[in-house]
Order: sequence, then C-alpha cells, then structure tokens
Amino acid sequence: MKNTKYIKKGFECIEPNCKNRVGQVYRRCVQCAAKKRNRDLNYLKKQSLSQKGQKRSDEARKKMSIAQKKRFEDPKERSKCGKPCKGKANGMYIDGRTPIIVSLRHCKEYEDWRKEVFERDDYTCQDCGQRGGQLEAHHIKAFSVIFEEFIQKYNQFNMIEDRETLIRIAFTYEPFWNINNGKTLCENCHKDSYTTRPKFRK
Repeated sequence: MKNTKYIKKGFECIEPNCKNRVGQVYRRCVQCAAKKRNRDLNYLKKQSLSQKGQKRSDEARKKMSIAQKKRFEDPKERSKCGKPCKGKANGMYIDGRTPIIVSLRHCKEYEDWRKEVFERDDYTCQDCGQRGGQLEAHHIKAFSVIFEEFIQKYNQFNMIEDRETLIRIAFTYEPFWNINNGKTLCENCHKDSYTTRPKFRK
C-alpha cells in the first residue's frame, strides 16, 4: 500500500524494497519507520484513534494549566525553552551571519518609524483613503536604494567582519528613519505602487 501522505513532494523512501515517496524532512515512509523501530503500525493507529474526540474535564485542564505555569515560574526551566534551536544548534545557522538589511528591517527603530508614519497619516491610506484595515508603511525612496547608498558611503567597513559597527552607524543614519520618506498605504495600493517603479515596468 502506497503512502499517500507525502506523495506530492519529496523523495523516495531510502529502504531498498519500498517505492513510497516521503517529504524532504523525512528519510523513510511511515510504514518503514514503524518496522525500523519494531512497532506495529496498526497498533499505533489504534492508539492514536483511542484518544480521538475525547475532551478533557475542566479539572484536568486546570491541573495542566497549573503545571505549565509552575514550569515557567522556575528560571532554570524557563532558560531551557527554545535553547536547542538557538545558535549553532539551529539548522539555519551560518557563522552567525544575518544580512544587515534584514536586521534593520526587524529592529525597534524600524518599528518606531513605521508607527510614526501611521500616526502622521491618521492610519489612512494616502492613495484610496481607506482608514484602518491592513495598512503598510511605503518607502517613497526604496529602502534597498537607501541601503545601497549607505554601504557605498561606508565602504571602508567589511559587511561581515564589521557588521556590528555598520548596524550601530545605521541607527544614526538619518535617511533610514526620515518620516517624510514614508507614507501609509493599504495592502492593495502598496502592491500597485511597486509596479510603477522602473525595474517592475515591462
């Protein structure tokens, strides 16, 4: 019987006599993985179905809630949360490098700039007049263009070795945080604004 769960994407199961396809994260299909661990697949299915549809009582929920709260109150336990995925243990770790432009787009200064633009425009789209909803802060002069000018101005610094220095300088670089370079747009108007830029024109 073919494993239809991972048939759309991925690769073939690594077991020699199996032709099932698995997702990129997995090496073996469900059946082969169960055999490898000496487990009966039918028993595992019955075990999972035995709990299906059952609802925990209010008393059980309260006990679970208290147990979780106690866990996070303990500083030692709290420090363990998320620790295995940090630093070199993370699968996406590459020498601790994050592009500077990404760091700037996720910093507090960028959030403050965005909020000031919204407050100045009274949370109203400057193109269609929509107030509230899914609003976005649009850079009149593209953020990527300002970043390129910033890197050219401080080209004596290495983007990898002097990364921290460049980020500190960027926090004081006025063109990044100039409110007059931003305007509030709704999601649809923001998409339309990018088609008017030279590189998006056909």
